[in-house]
Amino acid sequence: MVFILLFIIACGILSFTKQKPQYHVYFIFLGILLAIHSGIRSSDPDHETYVYLYFNLKNAEVEPTFKFIVFLSKIFCENEPIIMFIIYAFLGVFLKMRAIAVLSNFIFLSLAVYVSEYYILQEMTQIRAGVAGGFFLLSIKPLYDKKWFQFIGCCIFAFLFHYSAIIMLALPLLNTRKINRLWWGIAIPSAYVVLPVIRLALGFLLDISLGSAKIDAYLFAISQTTETAINIFSPIQLIRIIIAIAVLFYCDKCFKHNKFSYLLIKCYIIGIISLVMFSSVDVIAFRISEMFLLSEIILIPLICYIIKPIKLGKAASLGYCALLLVMMISQKIIS
Repeated sequence: MVFILLFIIACGILSFTKQKPQYHVYFIFLGILLAIHSGIRSSDPDHETYVYLYFNLKNAEVEPTFKFIVFLSKIFCENEPIIMFIIYAFLGVFLKMRAIAVLSNFIFLSLAVYVSEYYILQEMTQIRAGVAGGFFLLSIKPLYDKKWFQFIGCCIFAFLFHYSAIIMLALPLLNTRKINRLWWGIAIPSAYVVLPVIRLALGFLLDISLGSAKIDAYLFAISQTTETAINIFSPIQLIRIIIAIAVLFYCDKCFKHNKFSYLLIKCYIIGIISLVMFSSVDVIAFRISEMFLLSEIILIPLICYIIKPIKLGKAASLGYCALLLVMMISQKIIS
């Protein structure tokens, strides 16, 4: 907790100081600190699960990259999984840092947003999803540039680290250079309206075996819930909706400064509505939502072009980081 708080404060100070040639050195140094910190930690909720998988890999249903990394780790230290955690930490942090460097206009604000939530959720907890999320962010630029070989490469690597990344194949359906603000604005309240219909449709599939034990288990979980398993009206969800509407309204202004803005806001809105539409099964909802909400690492600092003066926009971005951190603490994800 202390490390995260000090790190965000450092990012805040750097974001307000005049840009200097050695900024990239500070950026790299902070990335190394993040990787080391997450690599050597041992108190996160999923740590014991990964330790168990490390020593009982034979019958585990995990991605091939996990098995390969465990294999490499055991070459150097067979009885201690520390090497495995370090490899995942450096991969997850490096990929997201690289994406921030390529996509963000305010690298230290983006770094602060990243550390406030996604670093905690992924690099310190869901380490496989963390690497997949890094490839998701890296896919934004080749998707915009229509460099399909690079984009498919990101999709494949993300999928090999976490199967939920298969959803990335839907990204080419998004227009990266135009946006219908009315349609995307309506999409958010529409998700809440059609939720009961979605629940009925998914419940109907319970009578059909899809040949996958995992999918059938997810569908069965729906039948066991009479209410949504996720609070779709939580304070953070409502704040994200407000941010999405505000950025959507001023997205043309953001696009003048960052060409990825239209794609980022679309991903952000998809992340918001997917939490609602799949809220009956928290595993699906969180996986899809967290993947697309990674876009806010780049998107949130763009409010500096909406809120004037720019220093007030930076303060608002850091205020959002503080809110995310409070949420992490209140949910006992970090202490």
